[in-house]
Amino acid sequence: MAVYGFDQASAQRIGDAIRRVEGRRVGSREVLPSEVGRNAVGVRCMIGQISTAAWSKENSGTVTLYSGQPGSESSVETLSAYNYFADIPTSTNTARWVAVSNNGFGWILLAAECD
Repeated sequence: MAVYGFDQASAQRIGDAIRRVEGRRVGSREVLPSEVGRNAVGVRCMIGQISTAAWSKENSGTVTLYSGQPGSESSVETLSAYNYFADIPTSTNTARWVAVSNNGFGWILLAAECD
């Protein structure tokens, strides 16, 4: 009877491969810029910012994505998202936080910060 053993590094590598194949995040890995604009594995919702300009329903707009802990975020990529839901008026803030998600066909706006 054969006996198989794995060291800790091998077990970690196998676990990471399984999580990638099953679409789960691996450790604290951030979404890579090369994954932006397509349905990146494990992407459910991303936080970003939009400018102060108005964004009309049924139009695309530019969103800058951010990663990191709340209060110490840093920008990682810019993308185009589509607004299906509501007109967003001009803002008096310097920028507004938004939530976007990728539905497998492109990025869509889910929510926007109000003044």
